[in-house]
Amino acid sequence: YQRRVHGDQLRRRPRKERKQPKTLDRRRQVHGVHRKWICTAVCTANEYDLVSLREFFLGQTDETVVCNVVEDQPETLGVVFPCISVHGTEEGEVETAFFFQYGVLVFWGVEVSGVKNRLLNEMAKFEVGPELERDFEHFDYMIVADEDTRITDNDTIRLQDDTMELKLAVSHGLAQSAKLGVFEDRIDLVISETKHFPMFLAREGKVSLSYTDIAKLKGQLFMHRMDINLKSDILDTPDFFWEKTHLEPAYLMTRTYMDINKRVEILNQRLSIVSDIFAVIHEELANKHSNRLEWIVIWLIAVELVVAIVSVLMEMSRR
Repeated sequence: YQRRVHGDQLRRRPRKERKQPKTLDRRRQVHGVHRKWICTAVCTANEYDLVSLREFFLGQTDETVVCNVVEDQPETLGVVFPCISVHGTEEGEVETAFFFQYGVLVFWGVEVSGVKNRLLNEMAKFEVGPELERDFEHFDYMIVADEDTRITDNDTIRLQDDTMELKLAVSHGLAQSAKLGVFEDRIDLVISETKHFPMFLAREGKVSLSYTDIAKLKGQLFMHRMDINLKSDILDTPDFFWEKTHLEPAYLMTRTYMDINKRVEILNQRLSIVSDIFAVIHEELANKHSNRLEWIVIWLIAVELVVAIVSVLMEMSRR
């Protein structure tokens, strides 16, 4: 279980790249213990072409069953794989993958890494703006019929039932967290590239950047802020829950466990701080430019004065 701290931020992130089980031992129910499966969320692109992706799965063999879980909402595609892994699936059980339009994939029950890699490779042609680094977030999950759906502190999802709709409700929260993790990594990169600017200002009183450089950096910040607050769906409750209100508590529980609201708030605070740094640098460049203009005017006045004096002296010498 991994946590990252940014200031006062407690960032919940599940274990990364945990080794997958090699046998079926973890799937057995021993002495009344509930069986466990693996749930994995990963952001692989800025967005997916879900229309083409659905057509791709429809063209597969009969062993692959395609189900558009939210028929009237094109932002999500659910795919059920009854026979995706002979060694990883017991008779009558299915394995599921949810594709979210904003570039996140959530696996349920797909435990064999080779299967995941095959799916990820096949999906590459449907990705718009692929992510170079993929951050896999792994959970255990089990079906516990006599409890409300919740996530325990050891990253175990305890589902009330095994329906596709409940898995989709939880997947929305996991997908938003995975997408937010990508934004956090991007902001970390921006901060690492700009953290030396305040030091230069404090030590030398200036930064060797041009107006163009500052404009580009401010543009990047603006794009990141738009991605987080406007373009992505991590701040909005999905339309799926307008009709499935009974599933919204499971979604909100997942968001709370993953600290999504707090993480978004911290990201915006960090962006504001970096933006303030750029504003100070821009002001310093503006003052520098203003001082340069003032000196140019002073020199022009001085030259004009010298020319006037020379003209007067020449006129007096002629007399």
